[in-house]
Amino acid sequence: MDYNHIVFKIKEKKRSNFCEKLITALLAIVVVFAFTACNNNGGDNSAEETENLSKVSEFTFVFDGVTVTPGKTMPSEKLPEPKAISKVPSVAFEGTDDVYFFGDFEITAHVENGENEVYSVNFINSAVSTAEGLKLGDTKEKMIELYGENYEANDKECLYKGEINELCVIIRDNVVTSIEIKRTV
Repeated sequence: MDYNHIVFKIKEKKRSNFCEKLITALLAIVVVFAFTACNNNGGDNSAEETENLSKVSEFTFVFDGVTVTPGKTMPSEKLPEPKAISKVPSVAFEGTDDVYFFGDFEITAHVENGENEVYSVNFINSAVSTAEGLKLGDTKEKMIELYGENYEANDKECLYKGEINELCVIIRDNVVTSIEIKRTV
């Protein structure tokens, strides 16, 4: 081996180490951005802001003039006839829940203290929206415009907490792909 060959091998090794370090640093940056994709801007929240995470204190859903609020009695007599009703094992309570499928949305209710109480409202498509106007297919910016920047985030889920219920929004590629309003247990 000649001197030039040894120098070449040393330089090649240094370039390789530099590339490995650069790739590791870039991956770390990507991971940080991935975990903050739905973050609340990373600002310092006071205790008061943390407690009141949204502009809205109670999340509701309005369909044909009928307000449905998870955590309150189901207005069964005011809603149209559901397309289907299923009894499913309750994940939050003992016994079973009733899932009412209306086509564009579904309501899960549970009998508590003799009353059929709404546990959650799940949006099926963009034909319906929250009382404030958020619907599937909207952007993250629209969500923030309607509900503010003070939400809890994990992975791609944004959670706004109200007094008796919470709004869970899943964002994928800056688009709202899932909306659920559910009672806090």
